Amino acid sequence: HSRNQPVVLTSNVLLSLSCGASNFAASSLMVVDTQYHWNVYFNNAPQIDILSTSIDPATFILPPYSLLSSTTYVIELAVSITLTDKHSTSYSYTASGFADSTLYIPQGHVVAIITGGISRSVTAGNLAIIDASNSYDEDVSIGTGKDAGLLFSWSCVQMYPFYSLSCKGLNIQPMNDTEHLDKLQFKPFLDASLYSFGYRVTVNVWDSLRSRMSSAFVDITVNSPWIPSVELNIISKHQISSGVQIANANELLKLQASVLMINNFTCQWTVNDDSYNLTSLSLTPTRVQLSASTSPMNAYLGLPPNTLHFGTKLMFLLTCEYFSSFDHSLYSAQSSVLIEVNTPPQPGVVVLTPITGTAYSTVFSYSAKYWNDANLPIQYQFYYRTPTFSNMTLQLMSEVSYALFTLPDGDMNNRSKVDLVLQIFDAMHAYTSIHSYPTVFNAKKSENYNTMTNLLQNVSKGLQSNGQKMKVYAAVSQMINYVNTTYSYKLINCTALHRRFDKWFVGSCGDCISNLFVGDSGPSIDKCVSTSQFKRKDAGSRRSLLSFKCVSSSDCEGFEICSSGICVVPLKRCQADCSGRGKCSYIVKDSGIPIADCRVGFSNCTAVCNCQSGYNMSSSCSTSNKDISRRQSIRSTLLNNLWQLMQFS
Repeated sequence: HSRNQPVVLTSNVLLSLSCGASNFAASSLMVVDTQYHWNVYFNNAPQIDILSTSIDPATFILPPYSLLSSTTYVIELAVSITLTDKHSTSYSYTASGFADSTLYIPQGHVVAIITGGISRSVTAGNLAIIDASNSYDEDVSIGTGKDAGLLFSWSCVQMYPFYSLSCKGLNIQPMNDTEHLDKLQFKPFLDASLYSFGYRVTVNVWDSLRSRMSSAFVDITVNSPWIPSVELNIISKHQISSGVQIANANELLKLQASVLMINNFTCQWTVNDDSYNLTSLSLTPTRVQLSASTSPMNAYLGLPPNTLHFGTKLMFLLTCEYFSSFDHSLYSAQSSVLIEVNTPPQPGVVVLTPITGTAYSTVFSYSAKYWNDANLPIQYQFYYRTPTFSNMTLQLMSEVSYALFTLPDGDMNNRSKVDLVLQIFDAMHAYTSIHSYPTVFNAKKSENYNTMTNLLQNVSKGLQSNGQKMKVYAAVSQMINYVNTTYSYKLINCTALHRRFDKWFVGSCGDCISNLFVGDSGPSIDKCVSTSQFKRKDAGSRRSLLSFKCVSSSDCEGFEICSSGICVVPLKRCQADCSGRGKCSYIVKDSGIPIADCRVGFSNCTAVCNCQSGYNMSSSCSTSNKDISRRQSIRSTLLNNLWQLMQFS
């Protein structure tokens, strides 16, 4: 286990009854208290200053750099459980157990990094920098480069036009006494008879005791003033070394090149894998025209998420060219960067039990096992997706690989299934998503309300107890979903209506899918129709209401339907058809004045529900006034407590 990684230990407690608990019937046992005590030992001596930061007492967590390298620790857990009889609390029984784990912290690595690509082009006479200040020691928590106490040793060889141990042409000052220099400045000069020289500059980076070392290099081409100067960087949060940089396939890849040239020139992005068509994949132009400038200009390459293939190494190259009308020659300069595409955690198994349950009542268990990755630690996040495509968190990202929770009722349009998601992350935030689909049936509204009330009470209690704060997140997520969602009617098939799906319009749809269709603006459940259906000038207007005979609606145009042999424009429909608990009526949009008639396509009026008694607080008559009042009460109390929860996010 590396020192720069957090330490996370989880525990599972299995209770076996013994003769000491013979006074109890197994079915009447009730756990009244569970105590966890963690201790850390070094050379058999307790380390009283090393304390877990976990808000879950069953989990032991230490932040990075809490333990010393080249050191072995023993972490011990003592658990005591107090039980009593559900029917009589006059007698109690306490069980206890112990477990320990040995943890060795090896020495970390020194990582040498030279900022920029593995090759670059510079122009003779221009000042340039080789920057190794991002080099770091895995055992040092603060700072990089010389600020982390690292020592540096620089060397250089000339690669072409002939090999030489001398790098006078780079004009690096100084090349000696560079132990504490993490950046080198140079102002190269060039023999007038040659167009370019090539050099390799290497840096050896040591820890402060010179016991660990790593190296990085950069190839530098020095060109004549009329040839472009090019330096390439990857814009990324993760970096392995100066030679190989890491990128996640699920993230946007951004490359940036700095180009300096006294003439107009053309730059082209390429990659050393023919399976990638950069021209079609890139979010930015792969071929750009840049103008002469006395200051560096930038060229960018952006590749969208999920473009790169896991586990591959790719060389991205920017080539800048200039055609000289003076000697009719083509001059070019290049810079390249090598990128390794990070592989997310490899498939293990996930276990969900049970697979069927009742909303807000059945406790589901979801766990991940045997997942592996080169970039540790692995972390897990649990959530579910509502039918309106909102993500509701069940357990925040942590190293705890299991979660216990209840779920809302499933999507009625999908056999009461809930889209349950487990995401497995590595240390570089590459992740794998696993979907499971338990069946969750709707409970009675009174049962839902009682469950929400109990959950709210648990939130208030949990905010007072460190051991419950992780569980509070799941409870809050469930309550937010309950107070903001109504499932008393089926979702509308917006595609069939040629309308956009809008998650805010449950029981209704959004606007028409494109300008090739016309219809009322959302929310609406009236069909949008193709503009090609409006062949008659009066189709869809009041003049057409009793004008044309028909056999079927295909004989009609625009918004018209065939009714009793006549093409007529239908009345607008109310949201969710008032859920069967009200009557659809019509009002003038601007004034709210009731009117008797409002047809599809008329923009000055709208359809509204007149709900039956007890449902008039709902715009679609879908939710009772009592249920809405309950939700408002829960929401108010929840908001009052939510700020406390944010203290621990």
